[in-house]
Amino acid sequence: MNDVNTILGVPPTDIYINQKDGTKIISYKYKLKYQKVASGQQDSEMSLRGGEEMFRDEANLFVIFDANSNKLLYYVTDKGRKEAKDLIGKSIELKYSNQ
Repeated sequence: MNDVNTILGVPPTDIYINQKDGTKIISYKYKLKYQKVASGQQDSEMSLRGGEEMFRDEANLFVIFDANSNKLLYYVTDKGRKEAKDLIGKSIELKYSNQ
């Protein structure tokens, strides 16, 4: 768990303990990195190397650990959660369309 905190370089925003399955869920906030490029230069070779580094679109990262050993079990982002909902919906739709 300490390794994750060190790698991310930010403190967790929340910590939850699931008593039923013995997991610890730690949430982090993060922003996506992108380059701000001057108008009209988006398609130029310079836009690949230049531009001002910026951050935007705050999102959540949920890291799930074993509560006893503090070993990482898995992690999921907001985007992953949204895509999982879409996939589950499509899976159910396919299941019932084949009956």
